[in-house]
Amino acid sequence: MMKKGLKNKILAAAFSVMLAGMTGCSVDTGTASSAGETKAAEEAGGTETAGGTENTEETQGSKETLTVMIGSGDGGGEAAKTAFNKAADIMGINVELSIFPDDQFLNVLNTKGATGNLDDLIFVSYSLPDLPYNELAELDGDWVDNVTDVSKQFLLNPDDRQTVIMAPMGAESNMGLAYNKEVLENAGVELPILDYASFMEACEKIKATGVTPVYVSAKETWTPQILLLSSMTSTIMKEDGLAQKLAANQVKPQDIQRLQDMWANVAALKEMGYINEDHMSATHDMGKKAIAEGSAGFYAVTDAAYGEIQSEYPDLVEGVGLTITPMWNDAELAFVMTNRTSRTLAVSRKSKNLELAREFVNTCLSEEVLTVYYELSPGAAPFKSLDYELTTSPWNAQMQELAKEMPSYGDWANALFDGEAVLNPFWGDFDLNVQSMFSGKTSQEAIEGWYKKYADDAKAKRLEGF
Repeated sequence: MMKKGLKNKILAAAFSVMLAGMTGCSVDTGTASSAGETKAAEEAGGTETAGGTENTEETQGSKETLTVMIGSGDGGGEAAKTAFNKAADIMGINVELSIFPDDQFLNVLNTKGATGNLDDLIFVSYSLPDLPYNELAELDGDWVDNVTDVSKQFLLNPDDRQTVIMAPMGAESNMGLAYNKEVLENAGVELPILDYASFMEACEKIKATGVTPVYVSAKETWTPQILLLSSMTSTIMKEDGLAQKLAANQVKPQDIQRLQDMWANVAALKEMGYINEDHMSATHDMGKKAIAEGSAGFYAVTDAAYGEIQSEYPDLVEGVGLTITPMWNDAELAFVMTNRTSRTLAVSRKSKNLELAREFVNTCLSEEVLTVYYELSPGAAPFKSLDYELTTSPWNAQMQELAKEMPSYGDWANALFDGEAVLNPFWGDFDLNVQSMFSGKTSQEAIEGWYKKYADDAKAKRLEGF
């Protein structure tokens, strides 16, 4: 249980950031996501305004302004900022970005939603059940009927499963292990690796060359979880009806031996000395550097990291690839993780600029803006057909080739079981519990912690079986 004093400090920190957003103070962290840089920007009271090069005080005052709430890390990168700037230019308006630290973003978003203080727009990667979705406006545009089936279901109001309240900007993403090609070649490691025992052999070979086999950036919660997000789905699918039993509380994840084994396999990476010693203070930026420069063999990421490495290490990006994450024991469980759209844009239904905000969403999903976005964040666009091409990445091409040899599923929370994403409401601080295995908890304690949190949440929502 969280100590009361610590809980109060966390809530106080979140509330202080929330107040900054409510009073119109936006935080400009650029592409940085470190706490120090965020704090410095916050103390400076900076506001980042998109809208072209003519943003003098006089022209800003004469233009209409929209505010966009956005996270400081993976979701708050240059791709989104550049796209929003382009859309603002097209519309002749100003856009102010309210940037919040990723570890506080969801709490602040829900608090602002509960108090009626949401920004005009919100740019998020979370599933709708985690958001104040009743505070989001209905959206419409030419793009609505063109969204792929795998993504569209995650854009609909959970109450009626018909009303579109999110717009897809980001690609339908792959997750897996980024790898340094030269490191693997020097160690004699060949891909794909189809099971955990073979992965351990590969780690031992890499370690023997003096290189860290697997980089873990556990200062942030969203990166360690990818080790299981990109590997658990096929294990749940192995038994017909298991997802439905989990959703109905007829079985607990800690009671399923195959899931226990996978969590233990992830924990063993630390126990075997196959990860970086500074993993609890390591950040995603450090992980990208390690995999690009070859001081690590593997690093669990989303395919969005390709665009980031391309921007930050242009001379090294061709030396990095993406492959599957074999945390499963049985090679027959090998699969490629292909997920729903990774980034979405929503509008507050109480926005004073409601119609302008809706127009902004449609502008963001236009050829002019999406082209800019996908140049910086390449991937498979979540649309059935387009009259123009958007940039994809070599990583996506690699995963598409692997998908010819093995099944392709979404992560366990977004995968379709008999046509429905039945596990989507059962997040339960999954990311925090995966992270906890790298800070001292056993795999058994971590998986039980995941269950307890999602069961408590399900009980509060009065879900059947809880």
